[in-house]
Amino acid sequence: MSDVITTVLPVLPLRGGIVFPDMVITVRIESDDAKRALAASDTTGGKLVLIPMIDGEYASVGTIAEIQEVADRGGVSAIISGVSRARIGAGETDSNDVLWVKADAIVKPTEYSETTRDRASELRAVLEEILEQRGVRGIADQILATDDPGSLADLLVYSPDLDLASKAKLLETFDVDQRLDLALEWMNEVLGGMTLRRRVRDEAAERIDKTQREFLLRQQMEAIRDELGDGEETIVGEYRKRFEDADLPQAASETVSREIDRLERLSEQSPEHAWIRTWLDTTFELPWGETTVDNLDLDAARSVLDEDHTGLVDVKDRMIEHLAVRKLRHERGLDEDAKVGGTGTILLLV
Repeated sequence: MSDVITTVLPVLPLRGGIVFPDMVITVRIESDDAKRALAASDTTGGKLVLIPMIDGEYASVGTIAEIQEVADRGGVSAIISGVSRARIGAGETDSNDVLWVKADAIVKPTEYSETTRDRASELRAVLEEILEQRGVRGIADQILATDDPGSLADLLVYSPDLDLASKAKLLETFDVDQRLDLALEWMNEVLGGMTLRRRVRDEAAERIDKTQREFLLRQQMEAIRDELGDGEETIVGEYRKRFEDADLPQAASETVSREIDRLERLSEQSPEHAWIRTWLDTTFELPWGETTVDNLDLDAARSVLDEDHTGLVDVKDRMIEHLAVRKLRHERGLDEDAKVGGTGTILLLV
């Protein structure tokens, strides 16, 4: 368990930012409370406590820091180094309007278990993958150079994927194992989102590349046909024109379009080339969208059958029976398959 050292220090509030241990930052000293805190740090050996402001309220945990240098170049600024986490206790304002608080400094451990180091190795691998996907893999070794598991988790303070509240939660997590688990959870979510977006981009690019390749191949095929002296209109072009002129149902239209595309990709020497052409010719010859009036004259039908065909008595009888059923259904205004009678019985037309 981490040791705790209690001190009383002046407060430098941080609005819109957060500082972790081992961070070195430059802070512009502009507000009156910041100027007073800087002046008060002269009495504490340059030490003060940095407390982030979350939604206008002081966080419960801050960072004890040391003033490294103060410069006045068109405005006062200070180079500040984070030292340790601190649990913020009671505070009071002195006669100079400086807020002083009780700060319980949390001293980080120097030894870690194998389980902790395994967690740190897993986090390092995830961070390296994120940096690689963002195209900055070359600086990963420099960014992730620390061997300290707790310091590795604290590197998330630089992540653009976390908001201020999440970084404050990380600062408030004193236990290194819990901090690593929290960092792993967040970074795995980030990595998962990045991987998904990259897969979507790759699939979209692949579809675009395929479309472009097919277009270029068609252009090349057209140029080859022209060079070989093919007629003004290719075979495929003729079929496409017939397709545009035909009034096909949606299902037939989709199938015909697909077969024309297949025909365009096939060599004329391929057996399928002739099969598809035969199928297309037959399809286009069908009377799509045309209707005729049924001739249900049974005597006329019997005469035509006897005149055109010798024998086949059973077949002719079946055909006449079929026409008779059609005629009866038409005369009675029955549905295609059945009619419910007045007594509730169902007359099946076989």
